[in-house]
Amino acid sequence: GVSIASGSTTDLSDSERFDGAVLAVPPYEVVRLLTPTALRDARYRSLIETCEAFEFQPIVTAYLKYREPPQWAARMLALAPAPHLDVFGQWAFNRSERLPDRDTHKPNAARGLVAVVISADGAHRGLEQSELLATIAKQLATQCGMPSQPLDSRLIFEKRATFACTPALVRPDIDTPHPHLMIAGDFVAEGRNLKVTPPVP
Repeated sequence: GVSIASGSTTDLSDSERFDGAVLAVPPYEVVRLLTPTALRDARYRSLIETCEAFEFQPIVTAYLKYREPPQWAARMLALAPAPHLDVFGQWAFNRSERLPDRDTHKPNAARGLVAVVISADGAHRGLEQSELLATIAKQLATQCGMPSQPLDSRLIFEKRATFACTPALVRPDIDTPHPHLMIAGDFVAEGRNLKVTPPVP
């Protein structure tokens, strides 16, 4: 089986034992979690090196508040990016239901919330946050009929949101040297069928 301990790696007093475990974490977390094991067991070093070789791409999400929710036929819209024209948004989502006070009668309450996603690296990374938010607001006004000036806006930048699909990228299999420890995630190689054997009563 597999023993899982919380706290430091030297104090195993707060641990629990399981028949098996799955590391459903990004590759850099696989490296962090298994490096101590690789120092003791050379079989893990190839897996560590494979996970260390990954490069990553960012995802930027902009949230814009409006007086009223968008009047779209769908909750998600595909936008028309044109980076050479400083138009970067790729997808827009109506998230107005996430606003807790959208149904109140406060005169200044925001009842509309739109999320815009920009995947991967690009020219938008060279803009200041205020500039990028302004270009996204303009794009929503032009392509989606939203007001040109949102009430408020915020940018969330995930630097390692997804791995980069680079040429000749080696991706690890789900198996590890331990027969009861596997890894899972979008970075793991495909093509292996799992056969789960039910426990014997």
